[in-house]
Amino acid sequence: MVRKMLPLFTMLLTVALVLSASIGVRAQTPAVGAINLTEWDYYTADNDSPVWGNLLTQCATDNNITLDRQSVPRNELISKVLLSAQQQQLPDVLTIDNPDLQEVANTGALAELTNNGVDLTGLYPNLIDAGSLNGKVYGIAPGINGMALFYNVDMFEKAHLKPPTTWAEVKEVAGKLTSNGVYGIAFSARAMSMTSSSLAKPP
Repeated sequence: MVRKMLPLFTMLLTVALVLSASIGVRAQTPAVGAINLTEWDYYTADNDSPVWGNLLTQCATDNNITLDRQSVPRNELISKVLLSAQQQQLPDVLTIDNPDLQEVANTGALAELTNNGVDLTGLYPNLIDAGSLNGKVYGIAPGINGMALFYNVDMFEKAHLKPPTTWAEVKEVAGKLTSNGVYGIAFSARAMSMTSSSLAKPP
């Protein structure tokens, strides 16, 4: 029953953990009709936690699941996950940042989604790739960030430069535009927000 319902739950979440004692994840033997899952995430901020919590509650209610949610600060979560993997005390469902997925998957603690009935039809390839390791899909992002690079047209024309199309070109162009107190690239990277970048003169 848990294996059958878990994929429905993971469509909202990021990563499902294998419910099998063979790889050290806590095995569950719930009563007939009862599904009890634990979930860890990093949504601890006042503006994020209620939104994520409401989504989890609705998903659990829709699937007749009892959910024990634990929010862990982002800078502590991966250490906790890796230690718990060694101690065989992982949660049933885990929400992590996609750059951390491969490190956790390498521990052998994550369930391959397609082996657990999750249909990936219609998902963008970049979403699938972000949650994959060695051709196996371990997670799907519940959302994606839209990123854009803004540039100062006048500065580019004056320097006879074309807008970059690769990160290598961004680095090259930024170097050429940096002089006399002008920075070729600037970033705004507040915690828990999207990072924006621009090729512009600082104020």
